[in-house]
Amino acid sequence: SSNFIPRLDHCMAKASEVSEDRMKILRELKLADQITAARDSISLLIMEFTADDQSVRTVALDLFAQQLEQDGIHFNIPAPDMVISTFNRPADALGQVRAFGAQQPDDCEMSVRGALYGGIRINEEAADLNRFLAHHLRVAQKLSGRAPAASILVNDSACQSLCSKEQVKIFDQSALIHVY
Repeated sequence: SSNFIPRLDHCMAKASEVSEDRMKILRELKLADQITAARDSISLLIMEFTADDQSVRTVALDLFAQQLEQDGIHFNIPAPDMVISTFNRPADALGQVRAFGAQQPDDCEMSVRGALYGGIRINEEAADLNRFLAHHLRVAQKLSGRAPAASILVNDSACQSLCSKEQVKIFDQSALIHVY
């Protein structure tokens, strides 16, 4: 058992470390600033572009990034096929997804998947804000990884904050995950 204690300490230290990449994403998204100013629940939108053809993925990602930039939305591109953005309201995030989908030709299925994750609220348990925010980003990324093609998974908190739940259906009843 004495052999396991140093390894356990190492694992615990590793688990508590916040990835520098995640910290950079959070700084660029100005998420902490938005939490202070937000009237509603802050939401993270992760869009993964999944077309088989790399050039199609790149063009779609660029178009979505241009749309966000034009609308003054903070976003980050942590990978060549992913955009992460923040919104004060989940409805605004789905509005961006709808607007992007409306730009796609009718005969072309949107090659995206993603997650809309809401309910990020600061509470007494969040002593270390950076670790707290990085945790929510990690959970949103895991949710995005579960999304079927051409869909956005929406956690229950984000779904409850939506003005219109049109086109949003239950995906996983036990985890209270919805799909758009």
